[in-house]
Amino acid sequence: MSRMVKEKPGVGCMGVLTDALVASRVDDVAAVLVKVGDPWGFGLNPGSVVLIAVIDGWCWLRQPAARPIGVAAGDLVLVPTARPGHGLASTPGDELTPYDALTDPGMVIDLAGYGSRTSLIHVAFEPVSAVGRLLASRPAVVVRAGTHQQRGMLDATLRLLAAELVHDHPGARTAVHRLVDVLVLQLLRAWMAQDQPDGVQWHPTAPADETVTAALDLIHTQSARRWTIGTLAAQVGLSRAAFIRRFTTAVGLPPSTYLTRWRLATAARQLRETTEPLVTIARGVGYSSEFTFSRAFNRAYGQPPGRYRTAARRWASHEGRAQASVPSDRPPAG
Repeated sequence: MSRMVKEKPGVGCMGVLTDALVASRVDDVAAVLVKVGDPWGFGLNPGSVVLIAVIDGWCWLRQPAARPIGVAAGDLVLVPTARPGHGLASTPGDELTPYDALTDPGMVIDLAGYGSRTSLIHVAFEPVSAVGRLLASRPAVVVRAGTHQQRGMLDATLRLLAAELVHDHPGARTAVHRLVDVLVLQLLRAWMAQDQPDGVQWHPTAPADETVTAALDLIHTQSARRWTIGTLAAQVGLSRAAFIRRFTTAVGLPPSTYLTRWRLATAARQLRETTEPLVTIARGVGYSSEFTFSRAFNRAYGQPPGRYRTAARRWASHEGRAQASVPSDRPPAG
């Protein structure tokens, strides 16, 4: 008899990432298997989180205002925010073709070339709520082949992802969305487990400020409480002004903005995955009434929660055939 395993709220560094992934999923995924021959170079999908997995061969990760990084078969790279100047190339000096010029309706791109061949998976997705905000402004995360004990799980996920891209079976795009969720979490686990160069101790899943991490844990594990900035500050032993300053420095968002986005991302997941009444969902994420919740949700997502739920159900009933109508987990910026 099977038993559903419920994700427990996270604690501390890895817990912040776990909580963020539970509350939201990757959105607007564009995944392709790229096969190229030297010489070649292309820019990364600008404005997106980009994940690169080199399957065969060798290439260079180009970065704006930073030295290129060589990556080989088995290496994985996560670029938290691709910008102009980010790209992949056969040499550090090759010209970068804009990413948009490479894409086509399929999930495999084969570019002609007379030199050595390289195969890689390029995944681009929108920065989603907590995950994107925790990763934003961070440098590229590189996981080298053979440098950690979790390689087997990563390789298994990559094989599944490559198979979905190559064969494009019914429901392949939905499977790709889910596999990217898993792959991002596995990659960050592996990166944290491997030795960091030059004494770097940055954890991509939580700020270094332990007081801020404690506040994030409170927000994530006690969503139903009607938190104010004052009560959060008091819980972690800071004045309101000091808490706002330290939280904003560590996370990149004021605590009020983060709290709102977290509540609404959690509510969006519940709208997709449960049949709970709107008033129950509203109270479960800290809103005093269904009206207040609906107004905040509509402002962030551009549609009332009831309509969002209907669209999510329609998409789930026709997976892979209505990709354009997938409801977004990512509120508009601002």
